[in-house]
Amino acid sequence: MQALDSAVAKSENRAEAFAENPLNKRVLSLDAFRGLIIILLVSDGLGFRALYKYPFFHGIAAQFIHSDWVGTDFYDVIAPAFVFMVGMAMPDALGRRVERGVTFRSNLSHVTLRALRLLVLSQILISIEANKPHFQMHNILSQIAVGYFLCFLIMQLKFSYQVVCAVVLLAAHSALFFLFPGIDGAFTKMGNIGAVMDRALMGYNYESWTTNFNMVSYTASMLFGVWAGYLLRSNRTRSAKLM
Repeated sequence: MQALDSAVAKSENRAEAFAENPLNKRVLSLDAFRGLIIILLVSDGLGFRALYKYPFFHGIAAQFIHSDWVGTDFYDVIAPAFVFMVGMAMPDALGRRVERGVTFRSNLSHVTLRALRLLVLSQILISIEANKPHFQMHNILSQIAVGYFLCFLIMQLKFSYQVVCAVVLLAAHSALFFLFPGIDGAFTKMGNIGAVMDRALMGYNYESWTTNFNMVSYTASMLFGVWAGYLLRSNRTRSAKLM
């Protein structure tokens, strides 16, 4: 019994020491944001789309159904928010590793392995869904893997150069669409350059019309999240961070 009490006491002491260590403190705002996104995903929009059959609730229910193509509803921003959230966590997670003395080379190895695991997991899940081996890069896990790795490299630059990288990513993304428009325009569902490339490489388009080329804009969204993470780690007051 004494041995059990001693073990419990040691466990409590370790928990208190962990909580008191400034390197182990949670970023509650990020946790809340993460929790909201995950709840919306696993609950399929809190089930609000089921209200669409009632005319009085059409306006609310429509916000939890993806736009067919043109326009944006609330449910359309959940995936970008998820990518943004990944970026927000990077300065804190990697910053704590640096504060513990982890070198750039070790962090690069850590990031590379995590990105590869996400990429492999993505291919496994898509292959199971397709019931055959199938390599693709349009799945959200694949796009997070690419963005995560690229953002880590961009984070090593001065902030002004990071801004240049974001501008280049978005400008190049848009330029390719405008330079190679479809018959009906640059951003049509089947004629846009991303969809055309997917049909050429994979032989089909993803049912949500997400394209492999989205990884470019997703990387920029993740980089915006990185900057928000920098802000959360700064010494500014809470009101200044909120503004």
